[in-house]
Amino acid sequence: MNRLERYTDEEWMLIAGTPSMIGSAMAGAASSGMGTVKELMANMRTVVEGKQMYPQNDVIQAIVAKPENSAQAKEDFKAYRENAMARIKENNITKPSEIKDMAVGDLKEVLALLQAKEIESHVTQYKHWVLNIAQTVAEAAKEGGVLGFGGVRVSEEEKAFLQELSTLLQVEAV
Repeated sequence: MNRLERYTDEEWMLIAGTPSMIGSAMAGAASSGMGTVKELMANMRTVVEGKQMYPQNDVIQAIVAKPENSAQAKEDFKAYRENAMARIKENNITKPSEIKDMAVGDLKEVLALLQAKEIESHVTQYKHWVLNIAQTVAEAAKEGGVLGFGGVRVSEEEKAFLQELSTLLQVEAV
């Protein structure tokens, strides 16, 4: 992850970490055991896919930039993890479902930052990227079934969270 110079370290950690946090919040919206593992994998995969989806967006490109070496990758991951854990602790989060409130608050802050410093098309692409991450995570595993049988592709909790995000981002889910 390469921080863009127009942002402080704190702003950049928020901007860079929010897409994954939204995906994690969606995975926790309706806990489904092994399904949650599939959803977390979909979260990581869809975040990285932003590199191909938005090649002209320097914000997204910087977030998903390939580290120079394995040492840099470890350092980036450690910084992200420490930042996420500190935010979870300072917000007194004790349940996965509480991550959603923090993630939505972070997203509001990120949107304000991006709207102040980025061109409109890059802000819009970031919004679509975040909603795509949430939707892909929601659709990654069935909820409410037993051993893969029955259940629904997207739970009511996930649908509600997708609608909340769509309204906040002012973009439609596909």
